[in-house]
Amino acid sequence: MRSTHSHVVPLLMADAVSAVQTLLQADNQGQVDGTVSSLQARCERLSAELEEAAVQVEVLNAKGQMYDDLQAKADRMVRHWPRTRRQLLVQSRNRSR
Repeated sequence: MRSTHSHVVPLLMADAVSAVQTLLQADNQGQVDGTVSSLQARCERLSAELEEAAVQVEVLNAKGQMYDDLQAKADRMVRHWPRTRRQLLVQSRNRSR
């Protein structure tokens, strides 16, 4: 999650600086109100994007854990295969007698 925030925070800071500069340049209250409304809409959009990114991070972390579990299982199977193979051969020989 930290990597997501490390990319988002500079963008939010740039947006905040841009918003302050725009507000300082506004000539009258109408422009300020319009700027505030547009900034609120931008914040809502960025908030939704950040929430979506956080969900994606959780999903990817869960998938990564699943793959790690499968890799560990495959490693165990490979490690135990010689013994299992010998057992199967013995069972096969015993059945054929």
